[in-house]
Amino acid sequence: MKATTYPSTRGVPHLAMIGPSTATKSTAVYQTMAKLLQEVLSSIIGSSKGQHTIIPTHFFGSEEHSCNFIKLQVTLKSKFDSDALFKAVEYVLRNFVSNSNNVGIPLSAIINYVSTGKFVEILLTEVSGAVRLERLRSDTFIHLVQTCVLSLLENFNTSDIDSAIAKMKSDKERKEAKLLHFSNELATRWDQEFKNLNSPTVQFIEHVETTVMNKLKNAIPVKECWSDRLATCEVDLSNGSLDKEHLKRLLDPGEPFSLIVEHYEIAHGLSQQLLDVFKKVKESVNWPKELPFRLVIIDTAGLTQDSNANEFSMKLRLKTALNRDIDGIWVMLPVTAADHTTRSMQRLFSNQNEEGRQIRNNRIQIHVGITRSDEMVTPTSDADYDKPGFVRKMEAIYNSLKALELQAQQDFSADSAKCVTHHYKKVKSYIEDLENIGKCSDECDSEEISPNLKEVAKELTIKFKELLDNNTSLKYLVEIITSLQKQIFSSFEVPIFFKSVSLQENFQHFNVNLFSTGYAKEVALDIARMSESYQFQHWLHWNTAYAFQQSVQTGAKFVSRAIQNGRISIYIDGDVQKAINRDWSKETCQINYHNISFADKSTTSLLNALGLAQSPLTDSNLRDSLRMFFYRNFSGDTQWRFNRAMSRSIRRLSYLEPKIKDSVDNAFREGRAYEDASRGVYNMLSEYKNLYQAHDFYQTISTVLNDELSKEFNKLFYVLN
Repeated sequence: MKATTYPSTRGVPHLAMIGPSTATKSTAVYQTMAKLLQEVLSSIIGSSKGQHTIIPTHFFGSEEHSCNFIKLQVTLKSKFDSDALFKAVEYVLRNFVSNSNNVGIPLSAIINYVSTGKFVEILLTEVSGAVRLERLRSDTFIHLVQTCVLSLLENFNTSDIDSAIAKMKSDKERKEAKLLHFSNELATRWDQEFKNLNSPTVQFIEHVETTVMNKLKNAIPVKECWSDRLATCEVDLSNGSLDKEHLKRLLDPGEPFSLIVEHYEIAHGLSQQLLDVFKKVKESVNWPKELPFRLVIIDTAGLTQDSNANEFSMKLRLKTALNRDIDGIWVMLPVTAADHTTRSMQRLFSNQNEEGRQIRNNRIQIHVGITRSDEMVTPTSDADYDKPGFVRKMEAIYNSLKALELQAQQDFSADSAKCVTHHYKKVKSYIEDLENIGKCSDECDSEEISPNLKEVAKELTIKFKELLDNNTSLKYLVEIITSLQKQIFSSFEVPIFFKSVSLQENFQHFNVNLFSTGYAKEVALDIARMSESYQFQHWLHWNTAYAFQQSVQTGAKFVSRAIQNGRISIYIDGDVQKAINRDWSKETCQINYHNISFADKSTTSLLNALGLAQSPLTDSNLRDSLRMFFYRNFSGDTQWRFNRAMSRSIRRLSYLEPKIKDSVDNAFREGRAYEDASRGVYNMLSEYKNLYQAHDFYQTISTVLNDELSKEFNKLFYVLN
């Protein structure tokens, strides 16, 4: 393992995989990888505790990448995820209370449950949502977590809970009230523990944070790989390499790294299977000779991964995916998905939803893979004893699968939808039975196999092989990536190539300056004016406070429906969007270029695209042509490119810009430690006012807007090595 730089993914199709848990998302990703990487990961996929993606991972596959080495980049979270620890503790305690026969809270039984060690064992072995804790097992961990939880239960006031339960009429209502008020009291006490830096809860959190960080440093032991909250290294996958064990440990979902890692990025070679599929279609889709097949697949956590998953948590996960500068979404929808899960997903993608509108405005393609389709191929008639019945059943199954494709495309307003399977062996024998019936000679029993039946069997054989053959998911993936790459380039058949004189660290050869100081000041004035309303009247329940914090961190709109406590209806992303949403066509675009030798033959396609093949190459001509090229590709039918740049700008200006993110997060933590989560939100909003009303905030606005436009503009070109 050695330090390295991570390759640029600028202009590479980015495809986010989204779907409920057990949708076989990770299986589809692993099929794209070269053999050695597949072998490393094979031991941690498919097991009962390894089937979920805990940490979002960007897999950057390319024909140009080595199959023996990978490049790995680890991005850490800005702060340790102590909230996930609380959710794990709450999950185990809630289950115990839920299974209790007591009408009220069985406090003495809970204390005994924690003291005897049964609680810790469940916490370590059965919590399998957004975090895994089993690898943290130690005497110190057990002692600290027991002490922490017992301190939370000390002098636990159950009178309010008993009063709330007494008001309920049915057993179901009483149980729901008991669990709700128990969680409320537990969360309130957890927050209060932050007031004392030596409290058992803080000591427990600090121990886990130190332990997890040490485990991570052991998995990436080369100091030169680390830089602040980033680690970048080259990993040797050859036989006998210790790097493989480090990588396996790092990507093992059984490890607790989700508490501290934001996401992984892995640059890897492609599987021979995928390359073979691509080669078969390369000419038919007019794939440019100079362009390697490249893709970034973002494997995300399952939408239903958490035990308490609901539509808002799904919304947060979809918004998180949209924040990753994606070109398309591959919705992995298993035929076994629960109806309510499917309906919730459909609502997320609808135009009535904020995320659905963002998808359409930014022209993010949607493709639906109906996974585990093989599970529908279960004909009830036997091909040996009832050939006509078998063919009829298989025909009905095929029609049902095609109907599913059509329905999914309509429900998700998708660009395409296809059935896929990763278990061809399950359907292979049925397809072979069809094939045998189609090949049956004329001497076969004419009453059983008519010529028409043979023709139907032959046709169905072809259709099923096309629908569910051994490489259906890879074929569909190549089709999707081709569609995305065509959209990214202004001209796919004749893409714009040029050779760089010197690759810059940020991989940008063109800097767009569209937004003037005057424009930025107008935006800043609007944002400052709207921030004056960043306040709320009454104390926020902890559930409301944390939901608002999550909405700020992800950009998802949150609507408070609290009845007894304070409400909040502030949507910071929406305010920034309103301020930015003004007529930019009056602005004069200036484009600077760097590290390009226009005298070099490699720039021929660039000069042709700019209309300068026969014109004098003066600086003035180049700038004028680049400006016109920008307008052609960022307005009218291609306005979506501008929209994408603005969406990223909105996220940066509302939260992701480092100085905003760090100061807002610190404000929440300080407020929570001083009083509670409601005070944390109050401090956050005060900090937003300070940031947005600063006299020089317009400079940040100008920098962010022009930077994101430059990133989008540079995607139009492919830089030759």
